[in-house]
Amino acid sequence: QQGQIAGLRAGQIADARSLRGGNLHPTSMPLNRIPQPLTVISPHLDDAVFSCGALIAAASDAVVVTVLAGMPGADAALPDWDRAAGFDSPIEAVIHRRREDTRSLRMLGARPEWLGFLDGQYGRHDTPEQIMAGLAATPALQRGGTVVAPMGLFHSD
Repeated sequence: QQGQIAGLRAGQIADARSLRGGNLHPTSMPLNRIPQPLTVISPHLDDAVFSCGALIAAASDAVVVTVLAGMPGADAALPDWDRAAGFDSPIEAVIHRRREDTRSLRMLGARPEWLGFLDGQYGRHDTPEQIMAGLAATPALQRGGTVVAPMGLFHSD
């Protein structure tokens, strides 16, 4: 039945496998009982969607704050990862990833907030204190509710 996920009871969250069929809109998913609003702290663009997508879709007012979403300078070297992905410049890569982030979050009923810190592949490494100060200043963290972050396993930045 369209709009329902077989086997789920009220208060449960569907996992990403439930969304693959394309016939279920995320806002029709049963709501998890989390204090609203929801703020997800995402290290990189796409980390939150891959790690917490079902939770984001279940929230009625979700914001994803991506820490390492800053725009590299025009003089930044093109990293191997961006080159292999077909980009001609780091700026082009970040613009593309931000658009992708906006589209995927919109599909889940959320909106992005991007901090200006750079992904480690662009050569600048900010201190934990700088990142904490940036997070503390973001509007999404001033609104209360629930704050979550995907669990990292290993990443140099």
